[in-house]
Amino acid sequence: MLFRSEPTPGQAAALRNRFRDDSAVTICELALGARPGRGFLQCYADGTQNSLSCHVGVEAATAVTVDISTLDIVLAAHPCLPPPWFIKIDTQGFDLQVLQGGETTLATHRPLLQVEVIFANLYRGQCSPTEVMRSEEHTSELQSPCNLVCRLLL
Repeated sequence: MLFRSEPTPGQAAALRNRFRDDSAVTICELALGARPGRGFLQCYADGTQNSLSCHVGVEAATAVTVDISTLDIVLAAHPCLPPPWFIKIDTQGFDLQVLQGGETTLATHRPLLQVEVIFANLYRGQCSPTEVMRSEEHTSELQSPCNLVCRLLL
């Protein structure tokens, strides 16, 4: 089974259309963060840098108000999903907040995590790779310059 959270409306619609006949895929149009609420998704021309964090030095083409939930809340709301064994987080500078919103899930199921971390200061308020690693007391193996693969020690 695959669960995908996608806050960008057009991209979420395209994913739902692509997987419309695949009952093993669940697409939710929302952002994940440390706590539920609403936020402004900064949308950029190419669509690959969309983020709840503002890109330093690049003006967003638009800003869209999106719903924000937490990993813990979303998974609790979908009891038909099996416990996660792998979670990929690629949120353009918002990764630590996603981890914070999934503390119960991460502690209970101890999934393998792939977290895209950014070594350059590209987004206002982004955390450092070290902060991401310390957030849940992970050990890490550097997979590439942009991705850390982590397993919880809990």
